[in-house]
Amino acid sequence: MKKALLWIIIITTLPLCAACSGTGEEINSLPESHVNTNNTIPSETADDFIDNQGASSTAGFDQDAFMKDIYHIFPYSAVYSQMIDTYLIACGLYLDFDNTYIFSSDMAINYQETIAYFLPYKNHPFVQELSSHVYDPYTDVGLDTIHHLIMYAVSMKEQELGIGNIQSSAFSSDEAFYRFLDQLYTFYVDTKAEAFFKSSEIHQQLEAYIQSAIKTVPVIDYLNMAEEYTGTKNGIFSDSALHYISFLSVYKSPYNATFHSIYANADVYLVSLQSPLGYNGSWDIAQTTETTVHESLHPFINPGVERQQELIQSLSHDKNPGDYVPSHHTWMPWHRMTDEAIVRAVQARIYGAVSQDYEGLAKQILDKETRGGWANLLALYSILENYENNRTQYPQIDSFLPILISQYFKES
Repeated sequence: MKKALLWIIIITTLPLCAACSGTGEEINSLPESHVNTNNTIPSETADDFIDNQGASSTAGFDQDAFMKDIYHIFPYSAVYSQMIDTYLIACGLYLDFDNTYIFSSDMAINYQETIAYFLPYKNHPFVQELSSHVYDPYTDVGLDTIHHLIMYAVSMKEQELGIGNIQSSAFSSDEAFYRFLDQLYTFYVDTKAEAFFKSSEIHQQLEAYIQSAIKTVPVIDYLNMAEEYTGTKNGIFSDSALHYISFLSVYKSPYNATFHSIYANADVYLVSLQSPLGYNGSWDIAQTTETTVHESLHPFINPGVERQQELIQSLSHDKNPGDYVPSHHTWMPWHRMTDEAIVRAVQARIYGAVSQDYEGLAKQILDKETRGGWANLLALYSILENYENNRTQYPQIDSFLPILISQYFKES
């Protein structure tokens, strides 16, 4: 089947804004210059494009290798990607498995099966040429690279479309991306990764756990409530159909996650790349769901907060970031620290509304976040009741943000 080539728009408050629920760490986001605003669909097909640009062997492989459904009930899917996991494993080999964001040593998961299997391929050409993608061993590995792999996975699996018009720090052109994809696929084939993933105890546990545990949490209710509560869906996404996807990787640390807003034709895919593990290193559906909901809230809240930068600057000019956020978040600009706090407070209100347990489950989230170093969340949480009781006056969270932001800095 011929596949059209789509030029996808990537729109987030920051092109790849990284965030994490709970007490986890924040990852550096990409600079504004990486936003792609061209939504033109070229006339050539993806197969023709690949032939013209020099990439070859990836054109016909199984789409499940890039994005396999573990659980799906519209509009939500939990998936995992053999190809993205293969990339993370290659990064692990390149870094001698010494990175806090992948293969974290404090996880209860036993990574020795994976490490032992792939270690003989440490000198594979693909691994040896990762320097331009894994340029800082102390940060998340190749975030820009992973983003484009997610774009490709979503567009191919959901729309049978390729991606184009790529301009990023990882890939200077479409040709560069497809060449990288071809090299990754070669590593995938040479290592017989497909057979490994099918027999791997970790991946069998992942599928079995998610398929069973996801039924115990009202994730779709949370996501629907996020749309209703914020009221910004139509203003941001117009009439686009929204899809929510949790990309799960057992090799990612639970202390970081990223959100990705991907436009493909008339559909928008709000993707969180995250671990299915909790902070104790074990399978944790509650934490997995919290992270998914947290990341899904950012596209609804961040644009409005960003428009309030002048107010935020006037209120924060004499403030110490360390009094508001955990130390590992103090590098962020004030509007990003602010949207992270607001997302946490809103999530607690959403959990309270869905469960009708404002004193139990909602407060548990607040307490956990407060212990993690997030100040003034209770003040934000409390004043949001005024928003809920006056939705005629405040139809969207954006209209209530000046009050919310002022309260946030007032309660320092």
